[in-house]
Amino acid sequence: MNRQMTKLLLFCTPVLTACGTGTWVAELSADNDVLEALASDAFTDNCTLDVTSLPVVILNTSISNASGFVYGLSEFNNTLFDANVDTPIRLWDAELSALMYTAQHLQVAPGLSTVLHESIDAEYGRTFDANNGSIGLRGTLTCTDTTVLLDWAFSTSHQFSCDSRLTIAQDVETTTTFMMDPSQWFRQSTLDSGSDAIRGSIIANADTNDNGIISLNELLNISLDTLDGYDDDPNDRIDTLYDHIEANTRRVFQVGTDRCASM
Repeated sequence: MNRQMTKLLLFCTPVLTACGTGTWVAELSADNDVLEALASDAFTDNCTLDVTSLPVVILNTSISNASGFVYGLSEFNNTLFDANVDTPIRLWDAELSALMYTAQHLQVAPGLSTVLHESIDAEYGRTFDANNGSIGLRGTLTCTDTTVLLDWAFSTSHQFSCDSRLTIAQDVETTTTFMMDPSQWFRQSTLDSGSDAIRGSIIANADTNDNGIISLNELLNISLDTLDGYDDDPNDRIDTLYDHIEANTRRVFQVGTDRCASM
């Protein structure tokens, strides 16, 4: 993928605390601590998850200041990445005024003429794109004596905004790493104030056609009102286990310890 250097500079005035420019770098990765926990003891019902791919179609990244002005906007032409990599993927460089910024943003949506980044397996990427995927998960879930393949492709669009203060210093490269946290798809609640319990057994037992693969369509057939502790907001129109999991997509990115919000 060809990257460009964009120069979007603020006008330096006496009101501002700094002049000059620095470089903002946007990166993509998985939260490796979360992946290790999912493979061992993160689940409250003794399940484990081995994640093999975290596909995500990125439209752009950007950064904003306290006034809401957006800078460093990149365009990726709907590029499909795999966030499950050993080394963070460098997405974008932008030369910006050396100031404090208050939020970083990542736009995700299904692609048209999607470009496959070298991080994604080509065959898997083409299948994911054919299913109109924007973000998803592939991995193996084991709960007691049941092991199933999860191969999920969500088609929702998200503008992830991460309220994390970042000071760009003059002549210095400063990095934001957008980390993907797949544990949020297994969270028992969709409410920010709800339970953070991570559960997998309900999903593992949803293999109604006994083919060893849990499809999103199978999760559509499971009503939340039949599951203890899941339907914690009866007025939110989240009626099925699929709706519940998809709703938690808004929580799957973070910067440092700050959870990003989807608008």
